[in-house]
Amino acid sequence: MSAKAWTLSIIALPVVYLAAMPPLAHVTGNDLFHPGCVSAAGPGWVVSFGGAYVKLAGHPALKTPLTKYNDWWILQRDKRTAPNPNDPYAP
Repeated sequence: MSAKAWTLSIIALPVVYLAAMPPLAHVTGNDLFHPGCVSAAGPGWVVSFGGAYVKLAGHPALKTPLTKYNDWWILQRDKRTAPNPNDPYAP
């Protein structure tokens, strides 16, 4: 692998990590990665894996964008789980 490829990989890794944490948290049923609301309610490996995300989300430069991204994931999850009022088979 060339030096350019290594450099790109090293730069891309933190970006992929930050982009993957909110969906991972919500797929496993946790809201623990919302900045300022840290909870150990989820599986231990998710809590451990997300520790760096929680610390970065508390940084002033990253707090607003990561909070908005996490809130967007919460909205997407709520849209998927909300009952459809037009569903004729809904109880």
